[in-house]
Amino acid sequence: MIKTTPNLRSVRAQRIYGPLGKAMDASLENRLKKFIVDADSEPLKIFTQDQKENAFSGDWYGEHVGKWLVAASQAYARTNDQDLRKNLETVLAALSNCQEPSGYLGTYAVDAPCRFTSPDAGTVRTWDIWTHSFMILGLLEVGTALDKPEPIEMACRIADLILNAVTPESLLKFGNHNGLSSLIILEPFALLSAKTKDRKYAEFAKVALEFADKNGLNFLSFDPKIDDTSTIGTGKIYQILWCLVGIVELANYLEIPAWISQVELIFDNIADHHLTPQGGPWGGIATHKEVFNPKGFFDPNGMVETCSAATWTKLCRKLYECTGRQSYLDRAETTLYNSILGAVSNDATEWIYFSFPNGRRNYTYYWACCKSSGAMALEEAALLMMHRTEYGIVVHGIAPFSFEEGEFHVSLAGEPGGANWDLEVKGNSGEIRLRKPQWAIMKLSPEVRFDLNEQSFVIENQSESKTRISFETEIQVTTHTYTVEHHGQEIARTDYANVSFGPYSFAFGLLDGVRKEETLLLPRLNPKSVFNLTGKSPLQIDLRIPGRSPIPMYPYYFAGGQNDGTWRASWIQVAWQ
Repeated sequence: MIKTTPNLRSVRAQRIYGPLGKAMDASLENRLKKFIVDADSEPLKIFTQDQKENAFSGDWYGEHVGKWLVAASQAYARTNDQDLRKNLETVLAALSNCQEPSGYLGTYAVDAPCRFTSPDAGTVRTWDIWTHSFMILGLLEVGTALDKPEPIEMACRIADLILNAVTPESLLKFGNHNGLSSLIILEPFALLSAKTKDRKYAEFAKVALEFADKNGLNFLSFDPKIDDTSTIGTGKIYQILWCLVGIVELANYLEIPAWISQVELIFDNIADHHLTPQGGPWGGIATHKEVFNPKGFFDPNGMVETCSAATWTKLCRKLYECTGRQSYLDRAETTLYNSILGAVSNDATEWIYFSFPNGRRNYTYYWACCKSSGAMALEEAALLMMHRTEYGIVVHGIAPFSFEEGEFHVSLAGEPGGANWDLEVKGNSGEIRLRKPQWAIMKLSPEVRFDLNEQSFVIENQSESKTRISFETEIQVTTHTYTVEHHGQEIARTDYANVSFGPYSFAFGLLDGVRKEETLLLPRLNPKSVFNLTGKSPLQIDLRIPGRSPIPMYPYYFAGGQNDGTWRASWIQVAWQ
């Protein structure tokens, strides 16, 4: 692994608290433990011979089992829930029975043109490499969680079949969006090489990536001075982000640091030009609904696919672990508390396909990809609370959490958006570092020093048995403005503002119960003066304008109510006073 900072290793927090923890608990009970329970569960039945023999349409539905394996395995590793373990073992046995002697573990008929082993697969609609990529990831996760070699062997059989049936140069033909949907094999192949110590999978992925770069998917030759992420392939957001995760994994395994720097350039382009206030990678207005809009394009109703927000969160973690840069944690936190929490129902049984900064909540259908991606994103959160280093631990404080490993205990108590926090570390941990979120002024005791280089606080161990420290965060209401114009020339002008507090983006529901939009008069020199934190729970900000009744605003995930069809708006159309 290539590191520019002390070696950062993920630690999975067992318990998360607050709104994020509530969603994770609901997802475990109402999604992961019920979506797939046995061989008769619909997502698993489509892998059986009876159903495969009539499958010629090239659909993506097989991805759900792989995604469920990832999320359910991670949830089991976090909670040790024995009911979930039973489900995992049952599903694993069923998949073992469904895997063909060749290694194929998909959902298409033997003679279907969309099967990646077919000579016609490059000429028809197919998601076969895509679904097998998720299956490899799921098998790797369940093998690790259950400490079983069989899932890893199953994953190798899939990968070996791909190596025999596909060349790195022909890979791009087996997926839509100019090959982006097949190039996502980068991550599973990199991880498989790391797990098995066999370089052949990573070497295949390396050649495929270099070929792709020479044929229009310019990940490795991206130049931010002349390029925009929207021009990579078709600009498909989900696939681009997943490819970036794969490049990071591949670069780590093959020790190619220049590729990490290249991913950072693309990341910065997305962060600067393609994110909503809720941290979601957005598109859907100027072109295809699931692709990036051209740089500079803006619309308050822009679309954020939950799958894209989930993958963006994972990319943030991966880049943090490579570089140690706190800004990646800040980005991940914003996305989790807004785009992810804002897409899930209160009981986690429903998910939104597309979220809008200004728009309706529309919960999606059974087979939609975003339901499974959302569950994965929630489990991803458990890996963002704390990391180990060769010197000790780094506590990120993205949410209140607890971690326990033998005699070693870490807990962070508080409420996102709240002022008072307590960190307790039991057992000999070595150095203790505490992240400074970009949105907070932190007040700690004088003996705690701030490391400007690492952008974190260094806490001296009070004793070998226990270290406890209390601290306060001072948070300001922050406003952000956006003006729609053309090359600096005012042709048609519309001004917008939005407001945040801590990690939360704020929004309101229907104005006066009936209107979706109203142009509001804000003071240009000090716009935040009209946004008043009420001190109520849940967090509430009142927008107070003279001559008008106050407009209550709430965190984006909560605004307007968490029911299907409700309205919320985070971009406020303004006239400047």
